[in-house]
Amino acid sequence: MKRDITDTLDCEYRPEAALVVYKKYGHRDSEYYLETRPVRADGTLGAGRPVSREFIRNLAMSFRADGELSPRGTMPRNMLHADPRLGSERFVWWDPPGKRELFFLEGLGLDDTVYNMPGTVFLVTGKTLTVYAFKGARPSGKTPLLRGPFFNYYEDCRICVGSAKVDWPRDITWQTIIDHWEKVFWNSVNAHMISNPMREGHNLVLSLKEAATKPFDTGALRPAGLTLASII
Repeated sequence: MKRDITDTLDCEYRPEAALVVYKKYGHRDSEYYLETRPVRADGTLGAGRPVSREFIRNLAMSFRADGELSPRGTMPRNMLHADPRLGSERFVWWDPPGKRELFFLEGLGLDDTVYNMPGTVFLVTGKTLTVYAFKGARPSGKTPLLRGPFFNYYEDCRICVGSAKVDWPRDITWQTIIDHWEKVFWNSVNAHMISNPMREGHNLVLSLKEAATKPFDTGALRPAGLTLASII
């Protein structure tokens, strides 16, 4: 398929199917239902059917024929797994412990400033971002993963990143994919406690306050029940 068919007017294009997109009404989060309707010989539409993953993959791949959306460049050393196939996107990478600027909703008792964060492992599946922490400077396959010291954090370590508005990069490289998702994550405002990532007897707010001046105490974090190898 071409986005601009002016250079292929010698070819005949006939309508094959109509793609109908339904959006869940009245919900803050975007939820969609897609169906296809075949186009009959007389131009009318047939009965709708739920869109299959294969249909979406084939349709999307036709727009990728020129490779413009395929990541290019050298794979970063911290990228552990990368599957850029449309419909099967999955990326895993890690960052060492270091200073990160964090943003908080007013009333949480925390300043928007730089904090010492533990090492982090990022998992992107489609449009879902999951973030883990780990103890030490560099993870191995056997490294136990921990829950990260963050708000907006679900029990399965997925992140709610609704407040960050970051455009998808025009130049798609392995590094810009990492940069995009890290901007989405670190620029999001920590707003509310969905699931407590801390062990019993530890408080997230107090631990973060301490991390403003010294390394974060990873011993205060609950285990995620996974190793790095298990998510790759």
